[in-house]
Amino acid sequence: MRGSKAHLFLLRCSERRKVRSMPLTLALGSVCGSCVLPLSAAHGALSTCKRWQSAISFSEDAAQSATLSASLKAGDARSDNDVPVMERAADARREIYELWSRTAAAEEHAQASPTFTSTDEAAAAEVKAAEERWEAVAALLEKYKLDPATPREDDISRGLGDALDRLLLLCVPLSPKHGTDLLVKLMHVSARQGRQLSMRTIQHLFARTNSYAEALAIFYAMRRSNFAMSMEAYHAMLYSLQRLEEEGWAARFHEEFAASNGEAVSEQALDFILRGVDNQLMPENKPWLGRIMFAEVKDNQATKRQSIASFDEMGQLWVQRYKSGATT
Repeated sequence: MRGSKAHLFLLRCSERRKVRSMPLTLALGSVCGSCVLPLSAAHGALSTCKRWQSAISFSEDAAQSATLSASLKAGDARSDNDVPVMERAADARREIYELWSRTAAAEEHAQASPTFTSTDEAAAAEVKAAEERWEAVAALLEKYKLDPATPREDDISRGLGDALDRLLLLCVPLSPKHGTDLLVKLMHVSARQGRQLSMRTIQHLFARTNSYAEALAIFYAMRRSNFAMSMEAYHAMLYSLQRLEEEGWAARFHEEFAASNGEAVSEQALDFILRGVDNQLMPENKPWLGRIMFAEVKDNQATKRQSIASFDEMGQLWVQRYKSGATT
């Protein structure tokens, strides 16, 4: 036993000598190697985390700056687009008023010289002027994209003002080629902008028609265009349509009265004079319509189709009425 203990003691001493004689770097490497590797890995993970965080913040800053620059560019683009839209609206107003003036001059010339030209020549000249007017209106709608399908940022109708009402009136009398298409298109444009047609515009739309069928077509066009209409405007539309119907009946009874050489008046004509139309839209009797029946058509102003100039005259009368009402 003692020999074995001595042998173990010698072995332990020899191991201690080996450890003491080993270099310090090797000892630290063998003892602390398990600690050095996790520290380096942790340091690498920490540095990677820092790099990842810095990359995220940089990307967020870049995204924010890109969004800001994009919004600024969009704002600049919108402001740049607003200026041309208003400039095009000014050009459109100018061209609409020029067409309005040309149409008024042509109508005044046709009314001033009915005796110097024959009936056929006057009718041919009127048809030619109407075709030129229709083509000019269609060209304006095409040039300035006055269409409900036009994007709102490119729509110039918001800058037309009263010129849009005049362009509506230039569509009447209706074109046999376009029908109510031009009128309905402009009404849809007005409806999208939330504009309301004045009673003066509505009355002249009906007063410029060539027939009661055109008046009915305009009536249904206004009904399906969905533009804003007050009760007064709707009342004016019904009143205008009813008046055209009554004037048509009065003109018919005038022809019957003229055919009898002023000797006979039918019972239906007397009922019309006393009670008005049986199926009238509004409960109003108009005995004064008898003047249309007994008057001559060529001298009768009630049955004459209203001109472009009468629209401006009525506007001046309304302005003068408001001015005089304000002073009294």
